Amino acid sequence: MLKFLKKLLPKSSPAKSGAKDSSIPAPPDEPNSPSGNGNISDVYFRNMGEMQEAISKRDYEKAGLLAREGLEHITGFVKETLKEYGDFGISSIPVLEQGGTMLAFLNDSEGLVRMREIVTSMSELSPWVKNVEKHERDLDLFQAITDAVRKHPNCLQTELKGLVGETDGRRVANLVSYLEKAGKISRLKEGNTYKLLLT
Repeated sequence: MLKFLKKLLPKSSPAKSGAKDSSIPAPPDEPNSPSGNGNISDVYFRNMGEMQEAISKRDYEKAGLLAREGLEHITGFVKETLKEYGDFGISSIPVLEQGGTMLAFLNDSEGLVRMREIVTSMSELSPWVKNVEKHERDLDLFQAITDAVRKHPNCLQTELKGLVGETDGRRVANLVSYLEKAGKISRLKEGNTYKLLLT
């Protein structure tokens, strides 16, 4: 798939075009790659695809493991992109986005500490510091939601943000959705909202 994308997409620098493009093709294979099979970008894209596939299959444990693994490829990916294109014109890094949510879901505080170390180690990654802060908050929110539903069975989803002390109801609903898909919470339709129960 990656080789097909390389052929399909032009090999132009985002610095020259002025556009930020998250679909920049990976540079050609280098023989001295740390992976021993392709370059760091190839490993990064393969890991990213596997992580997103695991999320789509609701295999959050596997997705979290892949997110942890993917963290270790990010700095190499940034360096390769800078070397090849002159700047880092990437607007999305799924390992720092959905991957961080998986780490929060799995209560992997060490993984989030490692994520923070990585995004603060390179100026190119500074836009993702806010993502890490959100994931750190989500780690606490996942636990708070579970505790609230345990203490208040059949509570309404619309009441939940008050029970967990969170002002962003949409964020709470998103995390509840992950818990439901993982089989940890049941949602029963109640008017325009849902009653929540631990499974």
